[in-house]
Amino acid sequence: MIDWLSLLTPKTCSLMSLGGTPDVTWEDVTASLPRLCEHGKLYIFEKYAFGVSYDGRLIELSKGIAVDRFADEKDPVKVTTLAAIALDIALSDGRCKTCNGTGQISRRNGFVECNTCKGTGRAKPISDRHLASWLGVCAKTVKSSWRDRLNALLADYEAYDVELHDALRSGLKH
Repeated sequence: MIDWLSLLTPKTCSLMSLGGTPDVTWEDVTASLPRLCEHGKLYIFEKYAFGVSYDGRLIELSKGIAVDRFADEKDPVKVTTLAAIALDIALSDGRCKTCNGTGQISRRNGFVECNTCKGTGRAKPISDRHLASWLGVCAKTVKSSWRDRLNALLADYEAYDVELHDALRSGLKH
């Protein structure tokens, strides 16, 4: 089973054999990650198996988990919005969309440094102002409570990625 994990690369791997049915399914791959919950498995599918869709099951699970986790929040709509934002951030590849991760933009007379990412090629983290706008709260409230909640949700997705990478690493050693 671990050998199948070595086939998994972000958004590039197809398990379809030429002209037939797949020998290995994505369910087989994630079955080799026994500690992952359904939410984690769907997240791994979505992030690494581009094009695999489960009709909104991942976002619904993400929202439900966030509502349960932050049950003390009076407005569940804000919590579900935060869950959707966290999922979107976690699924993104982290590259600057302006320069597509190169750090440079092509011009007629050569290349210039990308102004959006300042040449790093990495996407900027979500600002407190944007987060406040999407949640319908003030920036001060974002700093005092919502930023920590967003980071907690992102930590869950990071844990799923770490578990997958650990399984890949141990599978490739054997």
